[in-house]
Amino acid sequence: MPTANEIAVILPAHIRRPPFLPSPPHVNPDAQLPDAPDEAPEKEAEVNGNTTATRRRYVSKVQFYRYRLYLHPPAIDSQHLFLSQKLFQEFVCDVWATAEQSRLRWVWHNQNTIRGDIYAGLADAVAANVDASTEELGRRIILPATFAGSTRNMQQLLQDALAINRFYHGGDLFITMTANPNWVEIKTELLPGQTAANRSDLVIRVFYRKKDQLIEDIKKGVFGKVVAYLFVIEFQKRGLPHMHCILFLDQESKLQTPEHIDSLISSEFPEDNPEMLELIKKFMVHTPCSAENLGAQCMENGKCSKNFPKPFREHTTITENAYAATRRRDTGQTHDVRGKQVDNRWVVPYSPWLIWKYQCHINVECIASIKAVKYIYKYVYKGHDRVSMQFGTVGNEVRQYLDARYVSACESLWHIFQYPLHGQAPNVVRLQVHLPDEQFVTWRQDGQESMPEVVLQGGRQDSTLTAYFKANVKYPNVASTVLYQNFPSQFVFSRQREWKPRQRGFAIGRMNYAPPTSDDHFYLRLLLTQVAGSTSFEDLRTYEEVTYPSFKDACLAHGLLEDDQEWDQCLREAAAMQPGRQLRHLFVTILRDCNPSDPAALWNTYWPQICNDLRYRLEHDNIRVNPSDEDVIDYGLFLIDQLLQSSRRSLKDWPSMPQVTQNWNERIANHLIAEQHNYDREEQAQLAAENEARLNPEQRATFDQFRQAIADKTGQIFFLHGPGGTGKTFLYHTLCYRLRSEGKIVICVASSGIASLLLPGGCTSHSSFKIPILINASTVCTITKTSPLAALICTTDLIIWDEAPMQHRHIHEAVDRRFQDIRGSDLPFGGDFQQILPVIKKGSRPEMVGTCD
Repeated sequence: MPTANEIAVILPAHIRRPPFLPSPPHVNPDAQLPDAPDEAPEKEAEVNGNTTATRRRYVSKVQFYRYRLYLHPPAIDSQHLFLSQKLFQEFVCDVWATAEQSRLRWVWHNQNTIRGDIYAGLADAVAANVDASTEELGRRIILPATFAGSTRNMQQLLQDALAINRFYHGGDLFITMTANPNWVEIKTELLPGQTAANRSDLVIRVFYRKKDQLIEDIKKGVFGKVVAYLFVIEFQKRGLPHMHCILFLDQESKLQTPEHIDSLISSEFPEDNPEMLELIKKFMVHTPCSAENLGAQCMENGKCSKNFPKPFREHTTITENAYAATRRRDTGQTHDVRGKQVDNRWVVPYSPWLIWKYQCHINVECIASIKAVKYIYKYVYKGHDRVSMQFGTVGNEVRQYLDARYVSACESLWHIFQYPLHGQAPNVVRLQVHLPDEQFVTWRQDGQESMPEVVLQGGRQDSTLTAYFKANVKYPNVASTVLYQNFPSQFVFSRQREWKPRQRGFAIGRMNYAPPTSDDHFYLRLLLTQVAGSTSFEDLRTYEEVTYPSFKDACLAHGLLEDDQEWDQCLREAAAMQPGRQLRHLFVTILRDCNPSDPAALWNTYWPQICNDLRYRLEHDNIRVNPSDEDVIDYGLFLIDQLLQSSRRSLKDWPSMPQVTQNWNERIANHLIAEQHNYDREEQAQLAAENEARLNPEQRATFDQFRQAIADKTGQIFFLHGPGGTGKTFLYHTLCYRLRSEGKIVICVASSGIASLLLPGGCTSHSSFKIPILINASTVCTITKTSPLAALICTTDLIIWDEAPMQHRHIHEAVDRRFQDIRGSDLPFGGDFQQILPVIKKGSRPEMVGTCD
């Protein structure tokens, strides 16, 4: 809950504007901000035919209002804006909210025109069809990581911070600085009759300068030699900004002994220094809570969330799972702080010199363990402050909750002044890790370039990785001994997309994480962390003058991987008991989840058992007459590849494995469509007839309505609602049987794997629609328009989505965006609204309700 007497703006967490919030004043360029002082700029209008256009001043809205928010002499500008008290706060909140909405609106209307794909796939598609349209290839992409403050932006900054932490083997000090509204610099600039609460602009500007000065003092050696630092500015519902800062000291300055910590940090009242004592009582005493004040802000479940009062401690100790426990001796003396008698147990750790100079709250903690470091980074990059609003009368069982971002006047002004929310030194360079010809290429679907031009330009541009190979050729004496991840420390990636020797400064490299299940990406990244001086992908696969066919084989040659004895035993035992179909699923599981070091050897040993049913299948289905062993092996590999594709993988992810050589898709058309047409129509018709005879009147009416909508091809959306046990799943089965008996395609998905087993041919929605595991408001499904899955969706007659309310609304929005892109229609789905809500780990009731909005 907000605890400061201030005006703030509440922005919904999702794009769609709720009906109970007013429309922002950006529709009409002459509209005034509501209930705010009239400070809109004068405009010159020129008439061009019947259109009146505003002549642009070449400044943005934020730039204009930033100028107006500096106090000018009365002869130049009126001061009534700064005398408006809470109207001034509302004014700056409105200014920033409209500017932020303009930025979001630009992203919304422009980013969805950008498409992307890997270079190799794009080149293949253009080679097959030179006249391909820029709208027909790739997939839509949204780039929220470029939007400051977005979830992906915060995730990238978190990974950069962890890269600094890894390079310097952990941080040493965690500092929190909070603004003081009684700073002399603020009071001297207040207009007559004003308080700091009414001049958030002064608070922000002075705090920004104080923050910069604190960083400079730290760099000058207040705590010793600093080799790196990072800071984040945070705004909470308490009215004042504060800064979190993590410091990294060089080896000689690290706080490794209790005596060293005591020389810099104190958690006691300075009894021998009256001036410092007053400062500590004013800024560095935790508000008495616990049994003495159960209504304190820090109280959670009857206990102080900050664990005050701390126990007395005669000596500083360095604990393993938290901050260093600083000395708090029991001197027997107490001091009156805000009407309460407190002792050393209530003192927040501080640096005496910083408190004396800055005269504000500055908490200094010694980071003592890796676990504490991880907590700090998650705390610092946790994102924006939020609020839950409740609408409705008291006692009403149905309430509306809105999960929204809370932005105070101070935060609005920080953005208007364009002060940075984050800073770090040294710089972190994000290094790409991609396979040959798989660098990501983007283009605008409404651009002037043709697809061959896009491919040509994409092939010419070097990524940081391909430029690294070229730099090793160009600078062999220097670069040959530097690993890829350390390259930015000695080279700079220029605008010409090439690495040049660094003339000044220092930077840290960060390669994106690749899990072992990413196969060749994982092995490529592993080699890059071990091998320096490679001049090409082929050179990277070369060890002791032998060039290996895959990055995995090269890792084996370097001794970086283990053997596959357990997977060999697993397949040997299964081959004696399981049919070929089950063995193929087992082999895919081993490939996908167990990361065998030599999957080709396992395949060469057990392919006869894995493919023991395929010779009959090829002949029976008229796919190949008198198939040879090569045909059986190749078809087995094709089926393995199809199973992998259902998990968003491919045989190409394992280069050591033999690849499919024949075009089985031409023989059986689209394998996904062929699989849907593989049902026995007579059997499906018999099951449909049996079920239709058992439908009750309501089920029959619904069944007929579905059939009619499918026959009319109207693309309707139905929501089938009813308590558990009322026959929804039975109706789904009847629909599937009847439609499949008529040769129509039905896709059945559910929110969970168990629920999908209750549907005929069911699968999870994540697997069927390629929904990413991590989702947000801008997530898109990874289905390209030229893929077999896209073709299946375009020819599908009915999609049944069971238990749809159990999934987050972002999932439905992602699927809807993708379907509109590749098919131009909405998806019909059904589900059990009375199932449980989406599972939000440790989520509150408003958070859970918000996921269904």
